Amino acid sequence: MLKPRMLPKTAVKQLLDYCVKKEEEETGASAAKLMREYLLVMRRHADYFFCERWPEKIGKRGLWLSEEEWKYVFSSKKYLEMKERLLVACFRRNITLDGFYCEGFDYDFQGNSAAFCLDCVVEKATALRKHILLVDLYQRENDAKMESGEASEYNKDTWFYNRKPQTVKENKMHDVELRLYEEIGRAEGKACIEGNRYNCPYKAKSTKLADCGSTAKFIWKLVKFYDEYWNGSPDITPCAGVRRFCHFGEPSIIDVTDYEDVIRACSDGRMMKIKKERDEYEKGIPY
Repeated sequence: MLKPRMLPKTAVKQLLDYCVKKEEEETGASAAKLMREYLLVMRRHADYFFCERWPEKIGKRGLWLSEEEWKYVFSSKKYLEMKERLLVACFRRNITLDGFYCEGFDYDFQGNSAAFCLDCVVEKATALRKHILLVDLYQRENDAKMESGEASEYNKDTWFYNRKPQTVKENKMHDVELRLYEEIGRAEGKACIEGNRYNCPYKAKSTKLADCGSTAKFIWKLVKFYDEYWNGSPDITPCAGVRRFCHFGEPSIIDVTDYEDVIRACSDGRMMKIKKERDEYEKGIPY
């Protein structure tokens, strides 16, 4: 019979194999050190981790942690403590008398950690900076081809496309979006490709980044809505169900290519008007 507060032997072996695999995948990681850290975390949270007998097999469960599991994770407000509690909860879900289900652990830890990052805009800002740089690089290379006198038909088509009003507007809107993320979302000077709060390079600051990112994303969502239903696009014809929300031809409310005007609109009532319109849109559109 399994003694109280002990891991099943098969699970111990498979957990060690998992740590060896992580050592091979991640430069600088030590399997022995990782295994020791995991065991220490389990010991520190033994009252929760060993609170029930180990099941024989993985049972049916949801994709996310249960309400009880989240309650355990959030019973601490300290970053490192919450990380440990999430680790323990994910281990608890994936250890049985049959062994340790490493694929399930990775899915649970990554998926539930990523949920904390949904509002953070650092990752979006990282990708957007790269996009803006590439667009600028391709445009300069194409312009150089045009000036050389050796331009192909593709180069000529691209030159005209880059100067279309819609293309120019979209590129300027990317600049506005990035500035929103950097200044309102506090992503300036930051970069991230993790998408996982507990591998976040900014650690405890991740909570504030998520709060600020939520505000930046909300403002940008309203700007995009305004642009779609006030400015419209020459390439898109709205379907009958949304035409009553369109304001094409009406006087402009916000300059979507001007960051300063977008920010002013947040305090002078213009953005509130757009929000009310969007609220009505969400009520009136069946999903």
